[in-house]
Amino acid sequence: MKVRTLEERSRQEEPMLALAEWARANSGTIESTVAGRSMLPTLPAGTRIVIDLRDRDYRPGAIVAVLSGNTVTAHRLIGRGRGRRARGYWIARGDANALPDPPVSVAAVLGSVRLADGGELAAEPRRSLLVRIAALIVTAALEVDVRFARALTRAASAGRARLQFAS
Repeated sequence: MKVRTLEERSRQEEPMLALAEWARANSGTIESTVAGRSMLPTLPAGTRIVIDLRDRDYRPGAIVAVLSGNTVTAHRLIGRGRGRRARGYWIARGDANALPDPPVSVAAVLGSVRLADGGELAAEPRRSLLVRIAALIVTAALEVDVRFARALTRAASAGRARLQFAS
């Protein structure tokens, strides 16, 4: 796995952020189709969604579109940093995932997600105690240092992948 520096990530994200700003100033929304399984059962693959780029008032539990490199992911916000250094970051997780994503900057959150057909999004699924503790650990790590929280989530994901391949 290649590790990119923050500067390399920023350069890669610039064109997508510019497109999002253009869309925000014009139509204010982008339509997309969900691919993948990380948001099951809330957003199955093939679901049409609308990303509202004007909505910037997020709360834990909201499903948002997050930019990571040149990929846009729809995941649910589960926490936000509160301390001086952590204030500019959110923690998100796919509804089907046990582990949270690495922290994302507030600028990387493009907008809130809604269903294209106007239907209601399901509430966050009930989580086991272990999954809730994992989210609390990552949120606490974010308060210490963003890099520490990112490293922790990546190490946990790598460990999970090794366990899956070992069986």
